[in-house]
Amino acid sequence: MSNFRFTPLFVSFLLCLSGVLSAADGDLRVAGKLVSDVATGQPPLVVNSTTVIPNFNADMLDGMHASDFALQSDGYISFPLWALELHDNATTISPHAGVWLTSGGNSSFGSNVVIPSDYAPGTDVLFDILVHNPAPNGACQAVLNKNYVYGYRPGGGAFFPLFGFSGAFPVFPSGNSTISHRYILRNVQAGDAVLFGWFRRGDDADDNCGIVFLAGVSMRYQKL
Repeated sequence: MSNFRFTPLFVSFLLCLSGVLSAADGDLRVAGKLVSDVATGQPPLVVNSTTVIPNFNADMLDGMHASDFALQSDGYISFPLWALELHDNATTISPHAGVWLTSGGNSSFGSNVVIPSDYAPGTDVLFDILVHNPAPNGACQAVLNKNYVYGYRPGGGAFFPLFGFSGAFPVFPSGNSTISHRYILRNVQAGDAVLFGWFRRGDDADDNCGIVFLAGVSMRYQKL
C-alpha cells in the first residue's frame, strides 16, 4: 500500500509546480524550457518514431533553403579517335579497332582542349584513356606515359600545367580485356588552351604486351 500511495502523491507534487508540468491526457507538457544535463556523448533524447516533427526538423542552413545551393556535378568531354594527332608507330587500323599502339618502339598520340568556362577553379581535371588488349592469351602490362603538356592562357603566356598519371601503368587482368588508365591535370584555369599527349614505350622492359588498341579518350572536370 505504501508504494501505491507514494506514486500519486509524487505525480501530484510534479503537477503542482506552478503549472510548469502537465501530464493531462497522457501527454507531458511543459510551460518552460526542457533542459537536459546529460553529458556529451549521451543522447539527451531517445525516440522510437521516425515521423517528421513539425517545427522541429531543420528547415534552413544559415538562413538558406536547399534551393539556394547549386548541386555539384561533373562536366564530360569525349575526344573522337579520328581527331587525335598520331605520331611514331601509332596508326589507325580500321574503324572499329581504334588506334594501334605497337609492341615495339614508341606510339604517340595527343589532342588539345580549352578548359570550359564552368570549370571549378583549383579542382583536378581527369583524363581517362581506354586501352584494349586483343590478345587471347592472358594478362600483361603496357607502359603508357605522358609525352607532353603545354598551356596557353588568354592575356598571359605559355605555361606548363601539372600533368601525370594516377596509379600504375595499364595492367590487363586477362586477354581480350579493356582497362581505363587515368591521368590528372592540375594548375589550369577556365579558358586555358591545353595541348597534351601520351605515348606507349613498347620497348620498355616493363611492357610485356603485344599490340594494344587505344579505344577512347575522355576528360572529366568538376563544375562550378
